[in-house]
Formats: sequence, structure tokens, C-alpha cells
Amino acid sequence: MKTLLPLLAILLSAVRVSAGDMFRSIEIDSESWEITFHDGGSRFLVKLDDFDRGVSGYLQTLRMKRSERLTLTEKHSRFEVLPVDDGTRKGVEIKTLLRDPTTGNVTTATFFETEHKAEEVTKPAIAEQAEDNPRENEPLRLDLKDSRTVIETNKMKISDQEVRGLVETALEGYYVVSKNDWIHKYSHVAGMDATGVIEWPISKPPVTWKWALRPGGLAVLTKPDGSAIFLAREKQ
Repeated sequence: MKTLLPLLAILLSAVRVSAGDMFRSIEIDSESWEITFHDGGSRFLVKLDDFDRGVSGYLQTLRMKRSERLTLTEKHSRFEVLPVDDGTRKGVEIKTLLRDPTTGNVTTATFFETEHKAEEVTKPAIAEQAEDNPRENEPLRLDLKDSRTVIETNKMKISDQEVRGLVETALEGYYVVSKNDWIHKYSHVAGMDATGVIEWPISKPPVTWKWALRPGGLAVLTKPDGSAIFLAREKQ
């Protein structure tokens, strides 16, 4: 038992450091709370209450209702984050859960991080573009300068080079449509998608969006915050 105590202390310390470093800024007000991630380092699977919100992005800001619970997961660690403003403390309470992959044992610790603001950050142009909400029935005009297209799966029965060409065409000219219209008003071919990411590696920090192509002139673009843009080659 004595030999386990120093190890436990090291594990708890490591969990605290990684959680304490995850937020660039924390702001709490009467009805909402807001956190901003750093411009590098770990990325997390994000849940608000019990709803998945995708993967966190560098310099991404999440604004939530005071009642919403934020859960962040990274490899064998989970962080449950709640806002606190009780007159004596203002910030977030973070419960960390670290799972040992060899034994399955879970180590927990809870600590408090105060509200703070980071210095103003100049985001790259593509990151600002990523936060825009393009209007429905208008063509998407994504700036693909200095980007690269990575193909992860290709079941479209065409070459990867042709897929890359279709991705560029979709992101520079397909029309933005609602999710409902995309699902119900267009012809879908199941099991013949191509998927991947488009990256702007020279941006600081790098920017990565996910994409999916479907035969018949359809595409979906997923932004770093997990929200999706539905695209069609032609308007119905």
C-alpha cells in the first residue's frame, strides 16, 4: 500500500495539470458560461449534457447555458466541467477521471479553476470563415488556398484524383441546403460515399474540416465545432 501512494499522487498531479491547461479562458455570467480552448495541444471529444458535439477545435469557444454540463474525453481521461459562481468563487469545478488501461481502475480528483480571460487572439482568415453560417440556397465559397485534401475512404468507384476534384468543386460552388431538404428532396445512393478531411496546415493554429461526398452531387462539410453544412450541386 505504501508503494502505491506515491504513484497515486503522481497520477492525480498529472490529471490536474492537463485539465488546468485545457482552457485559454473561462467566463461566467448570470445566465451562461463560456470556455475557449488553447491554440494547440490536446483535442477532446465534447459532450453537452448527454449530447455529442464532436471534437474540440483549437481556439474554439463554447458558450453554454448555466445549467449545461460539459464533458471532455481524451484517450483514458474524462473531465466533467461545471460553472461555479457562489459569491466566494467564480470559475469552473473540474472532476477528472483517469482510467488505467491495464487494470481498469479509475482515479478521480476534483479541483477548481478560476475565471480568467486570455489576451486577444488574431485568428487566421480560414478560422474566422469556419465560424460563419453560410446562407441556405446560396453557393458555398470556401477559400481553399494553401489547403490539402486527405481521403480516408473512397467507395465511389472513381479515382482518388477525381474525388479530390469533386471535393474542391463542392466546397467552392455547391449550394447550401437545409438538412431536411438534403435528406428528403435529393436522390441518395447508399454505401458509395467518400470521406476525409481538408486541412490548412500553414494556418496558425492549423484548421481541419471533415467532408463527405455522395454520388449525385451531394456533400456534407463538418466544421471544427461539430456543426454540419449540407451541400447540393443543384437547388431543388
